[in-house]
Amino acid sequence: MGLDLDHAAINEGVAFLERYSPATLRNIKESLTTLSAELEPGIQAGTETSEGILIEKAEFFIIQLDVALSRCSEAAECAGKKLSRAAFVRNVGQLCTVVSSSTVFGALELQATKIALISSIAALVSSLATWGGSFFEKVRAGGQSETLISVYNFLVSAAYDAKLLRKDLELSIKYSESQENLSSLVNRANELARKINEQAPKVIDAVLN
Repeated sequence: MGLDLDHAAINEGVAFLERYSPATLRNIKESLTTLSAELEPGIQAGTETSEGILIEKAEFFIIQLDVALSRCSEAAECAGKKLSRAAFVRNVGQLCTVVSSSTVFGALELQATKIALISSIAALVSSLATWGGSFFEKVRAGGQSETLISVYNFLVSAAYDAKLLRKDLELSIKYSESQENLSSLVNRANELARKINEQAPKVIDAVLN
């Protein structure tokens, strides 16, 4: 999706807030009344691109990006913890693999039956741990699965982009930059919201639920 400087859209940002922070969207509707028509879900964009309208759209995204940053950061932290858990399970499996094939039992002078029993149990635990590690390394949503590391990377990147865009919008308003620049930033923020909305079921909902 290209950036249309003639129509600074906010529809994806609205959809994000409708899903993840309806209370914030209600507050915005009360404070940014000029945007009331575009603050309804499903509205693409108005044709008005006056400086006042653009500033309100920028103010809208400053709020929306703050929510997106919080949500993506929360989900990234959760995904990071799940990755650590998966790594731990895999390490247990590797340890059991070593134990099951180890020659150390001979030095312990254990009976062959005991050695066979311990080795069998260790091998079983190893297999279960390998399966468990693989299971924990994926997130599932809508019948599809995604590797946890790719989800984590997406969330970290989205949070970083949200933080930078929010700062850029704040500076653009503060220093009264050109309408073209402000419109471009608004469209970039809407595009980021679109990407997050598109991936939300597997990168936010599936991770946090």
